[in-house]
Amino acid sequence: MQYEVKYRDGPNYGKDATGTFNQHTVDFIQNRFCVYRNFIPKEVIDIHMDVWKTIEASQDMTDAVFDAEVEPIPNSPSSSKYTSKGGHTTPMGVSMHRWIHKKLANEFDLRLEATYSFTRKYDRGAYLKAHCDRPSCEVSATICTGYASDDGEPWTIWVDNTRNWVDEGQGDQEKIFNETQGVPMRKRKGIPIKLEVGDLLLYQGPNVIHWRDHFLGNYSYHMFLHFFARSVSKLDRITNEDHEFYWETEKYEGSTVGNPRSVLMYDGRDNPYRQKNDPADRENELRFSKWMELYEKCPNKSSYVNNYDDLEINKK
Repeated sequence: MQYEVKYRDGPNYGKDATGTFNQHTVDFIQNRFCVYRNFIPKEVIDIHMDVWKTIEASQDMTDAVFDAEVEPIPNSPSSSKYTSKGGHTTPMGVSMHRWIHKKLANEFDLRLEATYSFTRKYDRGAYLKAHCDRPSCEVSATICTGYASDDGEPWTIWVDNTRNWVDEGQGDQEKIFNETQGVPMRKRKGIPIKLEVGDLLLYQGPNVIHWRDHFLGNYSYHMFLHFFARSVSKLDRITNEDHEFYWETEKYEGSTVGNPRSVLMYDGRDNPYRQKNDPADRENELRFSKWMELYEKCPNKSSYVNNYDDLEINKK
């Protein structure tokens, strides 16, 4: 199914916004998430798992790449502490991020800009407490690259898209939990999704509450690949004379004339390969942190993050 897209109002009223959107793109905009089944071929998964397991086979490499996490999300159940290892900008995460970015360019009708990747292995008893994400995760992808569960099924991820959570999601975390994951299973309004190896869930990270209940199994490998919707995002409107969102520079990978760098590109790093807090990225990280201060003070984040109100979408 193809959809015609036009601007609703303003100076671009009646003009094509991007031409057409496919069903996945419309689902992402209207439902705040979409699922791609069999998105990643087995051979691509195998290549990345070979890298991951090679790192795991060496304690020195494991210690260099991963952190033993006390808890992925604060105030998680005490029984779930130290049941995961996570890494920002791992070799397999960076390469999978690039691969998915390129494939989404042909499968998803918003132009995305890469921010960062994160990889995590969960062990028995792991738990992901209900939360939503920061603006670097405006468009987020989550995948499972391998698992061994007690029931032979992939570990369920829940998403709650019953309302736009971005204005409250970074606030009272216990309130968020009590209204979503903390609700008895039979009364939950969230949607349970099982992602087999090769499937991909694309969701509005800051706008959708998401979580996983206790994991019953030996292990579950996951990658999180984050973007922002450069072609239509309104995040660039959060700015002032001292905190610009875009600026002209040639100091980044893929630089082209007339294509200014955004403050969110590579999550404030010079390129996708550097770790956070690399001294070489001091200038970009300072821009990023100053802009984040502006964002955090913004009382109506829903006006900017994944806001598609000015798009008129109709079936062709």
